[in-house]
Amino acid sequence: MSIKQLATTAAALIAFTTTTGDAATFTVSGTEYDLTTITGTFEDNIDRITSQVWWGDSALAASFASVTRQSLAGLPNSHPTLGPNIYGAFFAKGTGFNCPECVVSTAVSFTNNINSVTSFPDLVATFAVVEQSVVVPSVPLPAGGLLLMTGLAGAVGLRRRKTRGA
Repeated sequence: MSIKQLATTAAALIAFTTTTGDAATFTVSGTEYDLTTITGTFEDNIDRITSQVWWGDSALAASFASVTRQSLAGLPNSHPTLGPNIYGAFFAKGTGFNCPECVVSTAVSFTNNINSVTSFPDLVATFAVVEQSVVVPSVPLPAGGLLLMTGLAGAVGLRRRKTRGA
């Protein structure tokens, strides 16, 4: 195998170790979050929905809705029980006061207003879900890369030594 082929193979191996995600990144209160959406009922997704950072915090749910507006999932939520409005992804923030089985969410309406929306737990809706982003600073080439580069340099040196000796 020639040195050029070795270098090309090494570069390809390094390139394929990088992965990308589907989530959109938003900054809320100085912290970056990767947001995605799930579609289903509150009942079916209760554990995931109630574990969100804004659950139980109306102000934080409103901050997320305000930052994302309609860019997260467009306006996927419409149903006769929600009234005449069409809403963006629901940032579920708690259960209803007069309807303890109902879920209360903050969402952006089609008029771009931030609204509080109460829905039944069996309503199929699109909910926002988030995990805190891990921002990785750039780091130097790891030891494995250094070892690879050293090996390539050694191969070049041997190749030159053989061609000079012949």
